[in-house]
Amino acid sequence: MRPKIDSEKTRTPITQNKKSTSLKPKPAGKRKVKPRIGDDGQPEAVTAVMDHAPVHPVFVFTNGLFRPIQNGSRQSGTHVGGKYTKGATTVEFQWDSAEALDITDQSVLFYLCQLGATMKRRSMYDMKNWDAVNAEGEPMASQDTRTLAKLMQLAGAGRYLPLVAITTTAAEIAKGIGLSSTGSNSRTVLNSLERLSKAKMTRTVRDTADNGANGIGETMLIGMVVQAKRKIAIALNAELSNRCTNHEGVVWINMQEQRALESKPAKRLHAWLSAWACQYDKKAIGMDMLPGHIYGPLKGTASAIHSRLDTARAAVREIAALPGWHFSVNIKSDQLKVRKPLFVGTDTDAAFTAVPSATTEKKSL
Repeated sequence: MRPKIDSEKTRTPITQNKKSTSLKPKPAGKRKVKPRIGDDGQPEAVTAVMDHAPVHPVFVFTNGLFRPIQNGSRQSGTHVGGKYTKGATTVEFQWDSAEALDITDQSVLFYLCQLGATMKRRSMYDMKNWDAVNAEGEPMASQDTRTLAKLMQLAGAGRYLPLVAITTTAAEIAKGIGLSSTGSNSRTVLNSLERLSKAKMTRTVRDTADNGANGIGETMLIGMVVQAKRKIAIALNAELSNRCTNHEGVVWINMQEQRALESKPAKRLHAWLSAWACQYDKKAIGMDMLPGHIYGPLKGTASAIHSRLDTARAAVREIAALPGWHFSVNIKSDQLKVRKPLFVGTDTDAAFTAVPSATTEKKSL
């Protein structure tokens, strides 16, 4: 007997083919936001279209998880840790992979989260007791659920948390991250999916309300199965899956802005600033701190570190050209003040909802 998953009507078997579902934006009511006047006295641009990826903050804030890499540095691998705290619970994460994860991998993961947040595209899997057996030693969970658990290599703490799966194609992902639909770009996406699927994630849960009880669990970053007719079934780990359906504390990554950025350092810094910056108040950060948020912990010679600072400054200029972003630099202290665009929209329906809003003059900063 198949367990009841949730109230959604469709599920995507991770091992079977399924016809794709077309995206039909659903109209949604606009959210009233007081217009903001820029330093020049003109109305600032606002973000009025819901073209965002909801991402768990630990995947954005962890420096070095995704970073620009040069030829030959792919083999340095990914070995980085981060943590996330909510209430009395702190979860420490460790990611390990034989190959370094780059900015293309970050873009692909963001787009998968965007698909996972779209109700018509996702399938929910209730992973409760997927490894349970009855008195006769027979599995109690469905074959799909057990196959998914094996694909994700679930073990320990968090192995029973629900997962989101979607079906897509490499060409669709390429278009979603701003690449043209060519065979070489589809191969680039497939290579990225392979790297993401081979990245292992270890979580350590510490609950101070429960006398500091610890729990250690393992999962892959994503799971993927290549199907017929170029379809790819992809499952997201529990933390990413949760933020696709529960947007509390989520980081909204503007995919339209990500596609507009040319350089990979700018894409990485944009993601971090989207999580860190505020849309109402200006926040300050030293310019010398920015390279660490792009490349991870700084290593190398003084000249290499200086070169990365120059790259960070160029990334700031690129992001500043996007409508609605505000940057100012105190030359004496080398402090950067940042404010991200106002958002006029709603996340109630899906990450692809086009939201009508009052006409606002767009002005590049």
